[in-house]
Amino acid sequence: MDAAMKPPGLLQGKFIFKKLPNGNLDKTKVVCTLCNAELVYCRSSSSLKYHLNAKHPLANVEDAGPSTDVAQKSRRQTTMFEYNRGKPVSTALSDKLTNLLAQWIATSCRPISVIEDDGLELVLQAATGDPSYKLPARRTIIRRIHDQYAAEKSAKDEKMVEARCVALTGDHWTSVNNDNYLCVTVHLIDASWELHSFALGVMKTEERHFAEACA
Repeated sequence: MDAAMKPPGLLQGKFIFKKLPNGNLDKTKVVCTLCNAELVYCRSSSSLKYHLNAKHPLANVEDAGPSTDVAQKSRRQTTMFEYNRGKPVSTALSDKLTNLLAQWIATSCRPISVIEDDGLELVLQAATGDPSYKLPARRTIIRRIHDQYAAEKSAKDEKMVEARCVALTGDHWTSVNNDNYLCVTVHLIDASWELHSFALGVMKTEERHFAEACA
């Protein structure tokens, strides 16, 4: 069909109005140029976009037809996510993500191997808008976990040194393998009269020597 005689299209020409036998255009029906499917058109491109997303997800078309969505989009302020879309993740943000991943793995008791999950990488690529983002290596995550542990331990030690008095409590339990464990927790009030409680350690004990373990 000659370009001059081609019916007007919607969504960058992905849909055209249906042509009647007499040569006129039926403005209530459109035909998908990708699959020749016929759809009802009610002056809104919502159903057309739904068809593209469901049947032709790679089309990735934005509405260029007679819709108020275009005017609304032009007036809407660009978000920071949209502004950074497609831009490489900065060094500072990459470092922050690595620390957060290490913290999540440690505090949620996740296996280190989760850092090699392709799905997790896809999620972070979509969240950051950087399709080239790569997850950190195992050794990097392990090193960050050790660094975070050392920093947290140092902060706890400093609180105990500054405290005038501390209280210790012990929790004793037996595992399904009939092994005995003892956990010692310290409680203290700081200079701002804020209560802090944190575990000092967990150790495996012999039941006949439980008193000695507590001591």
